[in-house]
Amino acid sequence: MRVFAIFLDDYHIDKAPQITIPMRQALTLFVNRLWPSDLVAIMEPLTTLSALRFTRSKSELQAVINKFEGRQGEIFPIKSVMEEAQLMRGDLRRVRAQVTFSALAALTMKLGGMREGRKSIVFVSQGPPTYLGSRDGNLQDEMRTIVEAANRGNVAIYPFESIGLSMEMRVGDTGTLYQLAAETGGRTIINTNNFAGGLERIFVDNTAYYVLGYTPTRSEDDGSTTRSP
Repeated sequence: MRVFAIFLDDYHIDKAPQITIPMRQALTLFVNRLWPSDLVAIMEPLTTLSALRFTRSKSELQAVINKFEGRQGEIFPIKSVMEEAQLMRGDLRRVRAQVTFSALAALTMKLGGMREGRKSIVFVSQGPPTYLGSRDGNLQDEMRTIVEAANRGNVAIYPFESIGLSMEMRVGDTGTLYQLAAETGGRTIINTNNFAGGLERIFVDNTAYYVLGYTPTRSEDDGSTTRSP
């Protein structure tokens, strides 16, 4: 059984059709390539772990993907009490990045505790900011929390940015995406129009992956070592 999670980072995805449509098409290809035994959940920054649902139903996953839209730079409509609190704090850019990182860390820890073997997160985002300038500091502590949880729980993060090869101005922090992939054993799907090929690598990595274990033959471990002559 392979375990996947799709994190739809609506706070850091533009609503523009040229981004939304290719993203939905690529994720549809991903869902169609799933095995009947694969277990998958979809999460957004405001999704609580108690509401997280793992499923093998492709139709359920597709329904969520079809409705998804980015909200980068948009404040209204307010979706929850949590978002009202965000507005009260004032620095929406920093707060939303923190919310995304916190939710991604929680998802990573959840996956890490589920089973042995490799688990994968498809992180759909244009990149939440890590460095916020000299006045506001950075969010590298939040990044370290995610990376440490991923390495401890054998979770690989695959950042997916659906802008493709475009001459348009990018809004987002691709450095965050590259860092998440490099430090968790995942791969980036960035600066490419071959979304299908990039997403296929996730299946290849998970299908070819295996875990080796070792159990010593002696029944008791007294802490000593034995050297061969």
